Amino acid sequence: MLSVTGANRSARRLPARCPRAGAILGELPVLTVAIVGRFDAGCVDVLAALAGPHAIVASKGRLTMRVATLHVPDPRLERLSAVVRAPKSVPAEIAFWAFPHDAVGAAAATAAEWVGHLRLADVLLLVVPLAAGVDVGDTVAASVRDLRTELALLDLAVIESGLHRVESKAASGPRVERRSALAVEHTLERVRRSLEAGERVATPAYSAAELSDVRGFGLFAMKPAAVALNCAEPAIRPAQAWLAAHSAGPMAVVSASLEAELMGLDSADAAAFRADAGLPDAALARVSGAVLGAADRIRFYTGNERQITAWLLPRGATALDAAGTIHSDLARGFVRVDVAPVDDVIANGGLAPLRASGRLRQEGRDSVIVDGDFLLVHFTR
Repeated sequence: MLSVTGANRSARRLPARCPRAGAILGELPVLTVAIVGRFDAGCVDVLAALAGPHAIVASKGRLTMRVATLHVPDPRLERLSAVVRAPKSVPAEIAFWAFPHDAVGAAAATAAEWVGHLRLADVLLLVVPLAAGVDVGDTVAASVRDLRTELALLDLAVIESGLHRVESKAASGPRVERRSALAVEHTLERVRRSLEAGERVATPAYSAAELSDVRGFGLFAMKPAAVALNCAEPAIRPAQAWLAAHSAGPMAVVSASLEAELMGLDSADAAAFRADAGLPDAALARVSGAVLGAADRIRFYTGNERQITAWLLPRGATALDAAGTIHSDLARGFVRVDVAPVDDVIANGGLAPLRASGRLRQEGRDSVIVDGDFLLVHFTR
């Protein structure tokens, strides 16, 4: 029986912020986020605020896009690396996309190729511009509602087309397919009503079977969404105060104009300017937190004296799922995991003291992983 605390991810050994073609083409298991909004929302500027000069221009068919695959800021990972004295640490990653020439609710006809690419994203980041002096709550509510309405209209067009196809199959297809087609038709009718009412298509309102029926449509109403409030500098403090006072879901304040002014400053000076403006940290930390909250992702950790790695996992996933996230071979040969909260690993200076005191738990394949778990995976070849 073998054990592993981390996998060889040489492709992930990158600077703190670095875009990769693999993330653009969907070849890597990276959480993908499409930044969407109206033309005046500053979607590309928000990406620049997150990535600095590291976003790259790429072509996807006839589309021009900007993309950056960014390391998720993780103070817990930094403390863990310091405690175990690992020379290398690999944070989790999120790929952000923005499209300079396309927008939600644009006056021109919406480009089908652009919409199709958006449907591939795991998460939507809805950008709401905030000028000085506006009522934050009213502006955010109205802007998010308008964006969701535009996205629902795009979904409705897809559902109408799907209904037309499935109705034909239910009426005149082979007998063995009719019952299945009728079930899908019923689900599509439900989805249409949900979209018209401005409702999400998600659990618990929909069963797993119903969601499976419509998953292939890539509906925006099924995707988790976070909101970035792109503030003019005088609007930062009112926006932060409003967020602190309201449970408004996964949102983050960003000031793309301020971040542009801070480009080129060293980190200490940039942090001081942000603090003066009312921002506690860099835009990437706040936005990635909102995105992970919307996607309901947790972080778990693996590592040894050579490398510490952070991984993303859906909340409620099991030890077997975590092993498969690291490498498919670990899932195929899974035996068990040794688990400890990473805070305990940090406080005790590593795994050895926890093992010696019997505080390193041994769990099976169905054990649910929680945020901050440190895993040692045992497997057979």
